[in-house]
Amino acid sequence: MESIIPDFPDPIRILLTGYADINAVIDAINRGQVYKYIQKPWMDEDLRINIEKAFEIYSLRKENRELTQQLILANKQLEFLLRQNNLLP
Repeated sequence: MESIIPDFPDPIRILLTGYADINAVIDAINRGQVYKYIQKPWMDEDLRINIEKAFEIYSLRKENRELTQQLILANKQLEFLLRQNNLLP
């Protein structure tokens, strides 16, 4: 998981494992920026709920980035208009 972060930083990572070595699991969680750790055996309904929550977080982060870009653009346009009217140095 850690190796894909530079190329794909946005996906929400969920670790499903039956691996018993807790130190390896903790390392994977920390280094792979894991949102949720689910150990075997898991309940299908719990897995579905966690995937829905992860998708909601992903969507909100994406919307936040888009709104921030829109705000930056609007601010640049406003600064340009103010400079045109000699209201800004």
